[in-house]
Amino acid sequence: MSESDDLTIDCLIPARGGSKGVPKKNIKILGKLPLIVYSIKVAKKSKYIRRVFVTTDDQEIANISIKYGAEVLYLRPKDISTDESIDIDFFKYHTKYLSDHHLDVPDLIVHLRPTTPFRDVNVIDDAIEFFKKDKRATSLRSANICHLTPYKIFKKDGMYMKPLLSSNLAVEFYNLPRQAFEETYVPNGYVDIVQPDIFMSSNILHGDNILLYKTQEIVDIDTIEDFNLADQMLKKKEYKI
Repeated sequence: MSESDDLTIDCLIPARGGSKGVPKKNIKILGKLPLIVYSIKVAKKSKYIRRVFVTTDDQEIANISIKYGAEVLYLRPKDISTDESIDIDFFKYHTKYLSDHHLDVPDLIVHLRPTTPFRDVNVIDDAIEFFKKDKRATSLRSANICHLTPYKIFKKDGMYMKPLLSSNLAVEFYNLPRQAFEETYVPNGYVDIVQPDIFMSSNILHGDNILLYKTQEIVDIDTIEDFNLADQMLKKKEYKI
């Protein structure tokens, strides 16, 4: 990572329009606001993020994003907005667009997914500070402890099953108590940080040294049931924007 403390930092929120599980998921109303607005609002509160961009292929999402203070510079091409598209595609497209139009390319991009609405801006700013202190880090990803260790997960092998992973702890290591295994983490989308200098010069988004930023488990909205859970949290005032 750059040695300079005077880093430019933007936020990029990806929101394609073709959600199949929940139609128009990214702008479906949660509480009183479209889902994507939660991410826009928390990003705009950050003391480090200078600009908040939404990258989308959908004009309705673009209009709503602009209404709530985000910038939408373009409509993303459909070929990088499918179910099979990967994150690095829209990061590269966004950064190349900035460069081609003589706009400032930031040193860091904070990646906020709209499907993770319940964030605290203090956590985002702390993650940025945490990342800036580590000169070896190529990126940062938030994650929470995985309660089901992958060492106890099996895969199908013909008519049988075999462990997904291997271990030299014991012959039948998968029968050991969970505490016998090292802690494992699941990325959760609370806050990620990437560097354009790295992903624009390679096909690697996060690089070799992904800094672990531990957070609690959070709501990740993917289904109607997830929406209902999040709505109940708002009604119980477990989260306020």
